[in-house]
Amino acid sequence: MLTGKQIKTPGTKIRGAATSSQGNRKTAWAGVLAITGVCGIVFYLFDRMDQKRKIGKIKQNVESTGKVEIGGKPWSLTDHNGVDRTDQDFLGQWVLFYFGFTHCPDVCPEELDKIAKVVEAFNRRIDIPNIQPLFVTIDPDRDTPKVIKKYCKEFSPSLLGLTGTPEQLENIRKTYRIFFSTGPVDENGDYLIDHAIISYLVRPDGSFADYYPKRVDEKKMIQQIEIQIKKFETEQRK
Repeated sequence: MLTGKQIKTPGTKIRGAATSSQGNRKTAWAGVLAITGVCGIVFYLFDRMDQKRKIGKIKQNVESTGKVEIGGKPWSLTDHNGVDRTDQDFLGQWVLFYFGFTHCPDVCPEELDKIAKVVEAFNRRIDIPNIQPLFVTIDPDRDTPKVIKKYCKEFSPSLLGLTGTPEQLENIRKTYRIFFSTGPVDENGDYLIDHAIISYLVRPDGSFADYYPKRVDEKKMIQQIEIQIKKFETEQRK
């Protein structure tokens, strides 16, 4: 007769098998995490390269043989109140342009919030001119004046939204060298737009002053804008 002792598998072997299985699972998970980490790094690097490429295009157009190639040309659009606007309406004011779209999930809200804080900081001061912020849509099909008006009020009462015909928007996009690409439409009819994340500062005479990419934070933007304002005032006194 066989005894229980003879047919029982040694405990050490059972524990060994379990340990081996757990070890394999840990190794597999480690591999997955490693691959995920590598993919995340690659995505980050490609995103940074893409932004550098877009900003590089802006830099190439900022100065050409010593001449500014951004802004300074006439444009006409319609604001979020349905009023026709042109570049002439903003002469005598400092203007901060931002081009984006209301369905943007995170970048546009972050940038407009930053712009609102920058503008508020200047508009509280009495020793320096106020700044007029302008939001120009790159998605006119979805961004109607009503939609833009509601969107702008979420950031600042002074933020004025602008839209227009395809021809009008194409004109101002070319004037400010706006680069963007519309993504594929999903099953719900939704889509994203990849665009350069840049704000443009325009002087009271309508000429281009400076630009600020996403990496320029609120404090740095305030400092750089103040430099531009003082530079312009010095030029005007000569």
